[in-house]
Amino acid sequence: MLILVVTGIFTYLGRYVWRNMIFGSDNRLQRTLRLRLFEHFTKMSPFFFQRYRTGDLMAHATNDINAIQQVAGAGVLQLADSVLTGSTVIITMAITIDWRLTLIALLPMPFMALGSSMLGRRMHARFHKAQESFSRLNDKTQESISGIKVTRTFGQEKRMFRTLAIKRKWS
Repeated sequence: MLILVVTGIFTYLGRYVWRNMIFGSDNRLQRTLRLRLFEHFTKMSPFFFQRYRTGDLMAHATNDINAIQQVAGAGVLQLADSVLTGSTVIITMAITIDWRLTLIALLPMPFMALGSSMLGRRMHARFHKAQESFSRLNDKTQESISGIKVTRTFGQEKRMFRTLAIKRKWS
């Protein structure tokens, strides 16, 4: 029982320190990556921007950097937490209960790893589809905003033509 209490205290303190360290550093990483990407984009030729749609560039700049931030922050935290907690539980079970029962309890682990791997592949495929949808949405948004400028310009031209037509009538 004492082992579990001590482990709980260390886990709590460790999580507090890790969260402060990791979530601060992952935000700095995200900022650095965005700045580097912006610098990289400013060095690219006009052909690059003709070749790739603006929506694609925005989607990758947003989603990919956010995914890297998640892995660098929460992913590292969860990995360390899982390894520490899992190891502590397995060792405690083997020492205090029975090592054979511990081995039996660990039998489903390979199946769980296989299931996680299959789920990861499905999630990756869906993330790719979401990335493409986000890219198309960004393209449409950019086209719409650019189109608003043109539409407003035409709207001004129509009013100008009306004004000119009135002036011609009275001349």
